[in-house]
Amino acid sequence: MKQTLEQTMQMIDEAQVTGKPVVLTTMARHSHQGIVTEIEPGQVKPFAERSILHLETARGIKRVEVYAITKIKWAD
Repeated sequence: MKQTLEQTMQMIDEAQVTGKPVVLTTMARHSHQGIVTEIEPGQVKPFAERSILHLETARGIKRVEVYAITKIKWAD
């Protein structure tokens, strides 16, 4: 089940502040695990949905659009 945008953004903000690792699942059913390093603000409306998340994983930095995130949870 897809989380709401408010829930997703709240967890992303918390993960960026605390530095705790998260697990993301995208619309393309890709799963990424890593630490949120940066949030690039969106350039067009709706700004929050168009933001780009920088996730530092074991394989390098991944850039994921916030609107493409279907599920986010804390990594174990």
